[in-house]
Amino acid sequence: MNKFVALLVIGLLLVSACATPQKSQTDPLVEKLQQGGYVIFFRHAATDHSQKDIDKKNLGNCDTQRRLDEKGRQQSNDIGDGFKMLEIPVGEVVTSQYCRCINTAMIAFGKATPSVEITSIQDVTLEVKQQRIAKLRKMLATPPRPGTNTVLVAHKGMFKDASGHLLEEGEAAIFQPQAHDTAHFVRRVKADEWKTLNGD
Repeated sequence: MNKFVALLVIGLLLVSACATPQKSQTDPLVEKLQQGGYVIFFRHAATDHSQKDIDKKNLGNCDTQRRLDEKGRQQSNDIGDGFKMLEIPVGEVVTSQYCRCINTAMIAFGKATPSVEITSIQDVTLEVKQQRIAKLRKMLATPPRPGTNTVLVAHKGMFKDASGHLLEEGEAAIFQPQAHDTAHFVRRVKADEWKTLNGD
């Protein structure tokens, strides 16, 4: 084989190697979540801000509340599809009593347990506000049942006060419970990012 042919063969091999698509790497977070042991806090999905909460004493009436809009319903579907595709096990799903939080959870995970303890802290007394913030911190630090992850769905204000993080609608913050009732913040994940964590 002369020098010219040898160089040509090497060049073709290099071009072939560069043209071969490389498989993207699955995010290391996925394997951790698949094993369970995390608490995932979601701010409810996107809402119609032209609607107002006009009857905060009767939270069973969704017609008097700000509700999910089309984008919010799609975000909730995307979250649920992402969890199924990534095979992330979900145990308890606890939500605020507001319909937008319950609906986010129901669309994404097919279940929701509304709790007054993580319902909005707007228009409540200082004592109630402090109690709910303390409860949320405790829930973020409470280990889930073995092999599962706990999901919480509530509001940005109480979460910011409890954790220092401000989330967009549909965005999640992931925590790993630690000893002595503390929680290690892992990272944030937006609603449309769940389906991309597998590297596709």
